[in-house]
Amino acid sequence: MDLPPGIHVTSKEGVVCKLRKSLYGLKQSPRAWFGRFAASMNKFGYVQSNSDHTLFLKCHKEIGMLDCKPIDTLSEQNHKLELYPNQVPTDKERYQRLVGKLIYLSHTRPDIAYSVSVVS
Repeated sequence: MDLPPGIHVTSKEGVVCKLRKSLYGLKQSPRAWFGRFAASMNKFGYVQSNSDHTLFLKCHKEIGMLDCKPIDTLSEQNHKLELYPNQVPTDKERYQRLVGKLIYLSHTRPDIAYSVSVVS
């Protein structure tokens, strides 16, 4: 193995580095990397979400939703979206991307699930 340019070795010739574990180039390397990442996140107090395994949440035991007061949905029930006169047409692909992001967000925010279902 040749050293990269700019690296100067002051030790003896013929010394080699031993590679303890190689992950790069293997099919399972992303899984092994994410396993180590998840273990580190758990060590720092984060909890992995059940709905999205790439989402880590910082849980605080003393903060809860037990004392919260429920409220009604902010949107009108059985509301239908309509076309209005003089309405500027929207970009269909951009609208679909935004609705997709809202659907993804509604997994962790059930309070907006009804409104997202109306616009989708």
